[in-house]
Amino acid sequence: VPAAFHYECGPGYFRAIGTRLVAGRDFDDHDRKGAAKVVIVNETLAGKYLPGENPIGRRIRFGRNGDWLEIVGVAEAGRYQWISEPLTPAVWDPLEQSYNSSATLVMRTRYNNSEALNDARRMVAELNPDLPIFEARPVSELVDFPLMPLRKSTAALSMMGGLAALLCILGLYGLLAYAVVQRTREIGIRMALGARASSVLALLLTRTMLLVAASGAVGIVLSIFALRLLSQVLYGSAGFATYVWTVAGLIAISILACLIPARRVLRIDASTALRQE
Repeated sequence: VPAAFHYECGPGYFRAIGTRLVAGRDFDDHDRKGAAKVVIVNETLAGKYLPGENPIGRRIRFGRNGDWLEIVGVAEAGRYQWISEPLTPAVWDPLEQSYNSSATLVMRTRYNNSEALNDARRMVAELNPDLPIFEARPVSELVDFPLMPLRKSTAALSMMGGLAALLCILGLYGLLAYAVVQRTREIGIRMALGARASSVLALLLTRTMLLVAASGAVGIVLSIFALRLLSQVLYGSAGFATYVWTVAGLIAISILACLIPARRVLRIDASTALRQE
């Protein structure tokens, strides 16, 4: 394997940490010193070095003089060192076959955090009272620290995005309302010629919706292009529902911006509307 993260873990680690095994098996009590050396790899390694093949049963080694290791399982891809790292190949050895004195105990429990930590300390003390324990805390706290700058920046960007959306809504409303008022003379002529109020409203709404549809289509295309450019710094992408709600919001604002001034104009007498410039 030219380049891959290398870890050691015991049976049940992946289930405890919440990592899904997509193929093969987990380590068990038979994977100990003296037994055939085995490893679990992640999907990234399997896809990069064994594309289109079943990795279970295949053998890999680190360096030309390394021992051959049989792949017995494939874990889903993940990020292991920092949040923004690219998906990188990773390999796990059984802890019994590659001992590490600084191993970390991972627990999954239904109890609250304080009870679980107390039980873990008590069990470790029963096994070896002299074994030091440090940094014993919930995984959520370990994740919160590296995520703090991202969350702060996301909150700031969300506030700026909300302000930009508000300005966009106000601008859209003002633009469409002004456009309707500017057509007061046209509306007066139509009403004087016998047009019904409903038909005038339908005409205004139709033209407004055509404008919104064209601008919305351009905005969606630009947002998709922007997401591709920012894919390296984003950890999720806008789904179909996001676009639906955005377009629905634009349509609702556009209808209000059209209906409110239009209803006001339609209440004006036709002769008065005709005299307006």
